[in-house]
Amino acid sequence: MAPSSFLLFFHWEDDAVYFPDTAKLSEYVLNDSGCMFTGTDRQIGAIPWFYGQFEPGILEATMLCLQKAFNFRSVSAMGDPVHVSRAISRIVNSQDDNGVMVGDWSGCYDNGRPPLSWVGSVAILRQYMKSGLPVKYGQCYAFAGVVTTMCRALGLPCRPVTNFSSAHDTDGSVTLDVHWNFTGNTELKDLNTDSMWNFHVFNTVWMRRKDLTFGHDGWQVIDATPQEISGGMYACGPSPVAAILNGRCDVVYDTSFLFAAVNADRVHWGRQKDDTWKVIAIETSATGKRLCTKVADGRPVSASLTHCDNLIDDVTDQFKHKEDTGRERASVVLASTLSPRARKDVYSKQNDIEMTVQGPDNVMVGFDVSISVTCKNKSEEKRHLEGNVFVEVITYTGKTLATCKVEEAKLTLGGFERKLLAIPVKAASYIDHVTEAAMLKVSILMRDTQRDNLYVAQETFRLRTPDLNIKCYNSSCQVDREVTLRMSFSNPLDRPLTQSYLYVESAGADDPRLLPVRSTPASCDMTCDVELTFQRKGRHSIYANFFCKELHSVKGVFEVYVQ
Repeated sequence: MAPSSFLLFFHWEDDAVYFPDTAKLSEYVLNDSGCMFTGTDRQIGAIPWFYGQFEPGILEATMLCLQKAFNFRSVSAMGDPVHVSRAISRIVNSQDDNGVMVGDWSGCYDNGRPPLSWVGSVAILRQYMKSGLPVKYGQCYAFAGVVTTMCRALGLPCRPVTNFSSAHDTDGSVTLDVHWNFTGNTELKDLNTDSMWNFHVFNTVWMRRKDLTFGHDGWQVIDATPQEISGGMYACGPSPVAAILNGRCDVVYDTSFLFAAVNADRVHWGRQKDDTWKVIAIETSATGKRLCTKVADGRPVSASLTHCDNLIDDVTDQFKHKEDTGRERASVVLASTLSPRARKDVYSKQNDIEMTVQGPDNVMVGFDVSISVTCKNKSEEKRHLEGNVFVEVITYTGKTLATCKVEEAKLTLGGFERKLLAIPVKAASYIDHVTEAAMLKVSILMRDTQRDNLYVAQETFRLRTPDLNIKCYNSSCQVDREVTLRMSFSNPLDRPLTQSYLYVESAGADDPRLLPVRSTPASCDMTCDVELTFQRKGRHSIYANFFCKELHSVKGVFEVYVQ
């Protein structure tokens, strides 16, 4: 029999989850809608998300998940936010104990819903409660959305945070290692077990850390995306943000892994002719380029998701000191010292050739892209460089889907000279491969023909997808009366959009809807009318997501006032 009441965390001054800025609790505990951010640090888009922690059945689902995580035993740890948040990071993924959601990055989701199709946690948790089986499928933003819902339902202040250029350090070296073939000018992908995610969404939860020394209270990172095993299970955190900031990789839990995610140096290794390895480049500012969460205003998100600067609270300085300052370098050195698997022979390489990749900030998918590389000789001697430029279509986790361009490059640079290489990319070369993630990775590898030194640079660019526009036909919206909404956007591709669906979810309305949509011709408008009936008065946000074979995840949000 389900209990008639639950004891939740509360914000008395002596409570372990007491949040000193009570005004922000309207966001971190009470706001049932919000967004997470995607793309790259210079091309940020927003994913609207309906947390719905106050919807019927969601608290019960949360408590059932917690009981499952604690093996259905009533233990004192269930009153400790450290143990509760760590349990949530484990039970939201399905790896160990048939938790809430199955993670999948394969691109093939035939026996479930595509990860990008979800617009909220309510549908996920209700499906889990109904079937008793893990929901298929999710990726980092879905895991983070469900974690936010569960934490806020329990009274734990929680926010999703997007880390742009997020390192996945698989070997505990606290560096992101990339391996290159010295003679073939190619990346040795089979050896590159580390990866760079263009963005990754995790959560921070506010609590006191009575289990740690002074200075580690406040925001703690937890991450439900199943990446690495911790303590024999797929759990991550809580790790104090203060420990991550200062490279204190000896502080529990999983601080070494999370420090690398936001502040690892990207180290490029070249295999020499004698099969030894040599550091050819170190990028000290490659990871954690920007960390963002929604502004703590307690309000729903606006309709514009492409231009979302007004929604962003930049919290980068909470996680890392300013790049390349003494304090930031000191934290990297300390992290390397405290991580037993870190390599100690990395920081002896100095480059005299500097290469920077530049690209556009606002190109719609389906259009040509102009990319350039600036090469600068920082020495007084002439340099003759030869190499290749690679342009690849990648997923947001850095996985290569296709190589759309390989171009030879030759360059002579006089002393202290700077030159520009232009790299035009035709839409036809990438358009067949951008269904799940419209992202391009540009790599340039150049060799000094006289000295046999290698130089490398990489950058990732996001191609913009359209916003889903939502308009209401009704002059006023009333309880138990049908409301008609028109969803629309312009197809930016030179081909029809087929196998199309529209997902719609809202607080206070019908159950989440899945609607088939007719094909949309090339360069034409997609339109679809949706009817909803609201059972509760007040302001409600409507979340919608268009999904098709050729273009994944065109999202929109719209607010209505129901009388």
